[in-house]
Amino acid sequence: MSPVSRGRKTKKTRARRGAPSLASVHAEMVRSFQVMTTEGEPLDVEVFTSDLVGAWWHGVPPDEGSADVIGLGAVQFGLQQGTPAAQAMLRAFAAVAATPELREAADAGANALAERGVADPPWAESIGRAEVGECLRLSDVYGDQTSIYCEFRYGSDRHALAVLLDSDPVGWVSDAWITNDPDELFAGVRQQAADDPELTVLDRIDPAEARRMIEEGIVERDAVGDLGPIGEDEDEVPESFREFRALALARCRVMPEPAPVADPVEVPEPERARLVEEFLGSAEAKELPDTPETRSCARVIVDFGADFDEGRPLRVSPAKVEMFVHDWLPDEELDNEVVEAMPAVLVAWTRWAGERSQLPAAAVTNVVEQAEGCAGHLVETYDDIDAEPYLADVDEDSPEAEAVLERRLFAVPQLSTLIGDDDYIELDPADPDARDVLILGEHPEWHEVLSGPSVEGSEVDGVNPRLHLAMHAVVTNQLWDNDPQETWLAAQRLLAAGVDRHDILHQLANVAIDHLHASLASGQPADMVAYRKSLNALGGRKARRLRW
Repeated sequence: MSPVSRGRKTKKTRARRGAPSLASVHAEMVRSFQVMTTEGEPLDVEVFTSDLVGAWWHGVPPDEGSADVIGLGAVQFGLQQGTPAAQAMLRAFAAVAATPELREAADAGANALAERGVADPPWAESIGRAEVGECLRLSDVYGDQTSIYCEFRYGSDRHALAVLLDSDPVGWVSDAWITNDPDELFAGVRQQAADDPELTVLDRIDPAEARRMIEEGIVERDAVGDLGPIGEDEDEVPESFREFRALALARCRVMPEPAPVADPVEVPEPERARLVEEFLGSAEAKELPDTPETRSCARVIVDFGADFDEGRPLRVSPAKVEMFVHDWLPDEELDNEVVEAMPAVLVAWTRWAGERSQLPAAAVTNVVEQAEGCAGHLVETYDDIDAEPYLADVDEDSPEAEAVLERRLFAVPQLSTLIGDDDYIELDPADPDARDVLILGEHPEWHEVLSGPSVEGSEVDGVNPRLHLAMHAVVTNQLWDNDPQETWLAAQRLLAAGVDRHDILHQLANVAIDHLHASLASGQPADMVAYRKSLNALGGRKARRLRW
């Protein structure tokens, strides 16, 4: 089921070793379809082709022109070759290629070869003509994250497309994959919704609406910059998204055309002022001081929701709170008095808006806890962050710098710590040894016991302190280096679900220790494919009991 992986060389490596000619690349592409000239199921061919298309979509540097140059050149090469393998490649491109230009060129080329008597592969009549079945949508109650699951079939052969969309606030596809066991997938989705009914919503979605969300989400994903196909930090793109992006778009094309969507509603000035007054007169705001600063804070929150959340000032969510505090507020020019008043106003607003939006009680409690956590360091966040220690190996003016800084700040939020009577100030977060000190500083409950005789192999309240700190270090190092990239992607999903940072580290470490234990037990190297799949499966679940 999994297509052949094709590695990519960086531009620097190509300059050193010499880039292969396009002719040799095209010849290899044609040869790769030789086995499919007489056999193969449509889905297997589509997965293989989607992986091939994804390799050049993700791999062509921005200064080397459109990625479609490779595909269009392959079409011309295939026409010149005129072999059954070339015909198989053209039929596959016509069904799966991501751009209409390449699909149309491949279709015309395949038809031309057919007129010259070149035989079509056995799957040519059916590829790209899968029928759509049931579509499900699993969302959190806040609207931060949505997963879409659509069943498709080729006759009696069924498969499903799974697409994960994140809202920041615009919905963009963060991952996509295909499974050939829709029953298992749908059963798991229904069980997930049943396990957490107060925080999740499961419903059927019209295929046309599913298509709109997926297509728009991929457009947004492609435009995200450093997380996009040709950003400097290319490893930010999940392997599964690269592999299945073209096939996800192909499946959208067999769904009904979506209806036009109205533009977000503008929130007029009188409505913004009314919301501020309604909030200030509510029970949730009665403990706030009646000051101009309080009123200014409420207006800032309303404007943020109206202008940057598609005209939804009353929507509250863990991800929206996080974005407001960490991404949006630091860029606003606010008086110090307003910044100091903001934490209390933010918590009160979050509780009021959650109740007014009729969120379930558990959802209100969850998002208020997130607001309280963010509010606790809001003033510190608003102050200028010294990014230099986090970006010593990155150009601070480069497109990827902001994303790298966000990831590393999550991994190492403080550069100073107190351990016993020793004050460690301005440690270098790029130094793994310094990170170990900072991790120990986050666990003051063990400072005394770890300063005494060796506690190797012993437990404190059911936890082995040294193993616990070691696993924290493993996860922190993965986050700092973004290797594997699925660690940070999982952390972002958990953040969006309202899980606090320390529990996120625990969930990531639980996955790491599971695979480490399996590796030690078998005496074999860790299975990185299985490890990445386990990380991709992490969502908003509560952390398991610590056993390390």
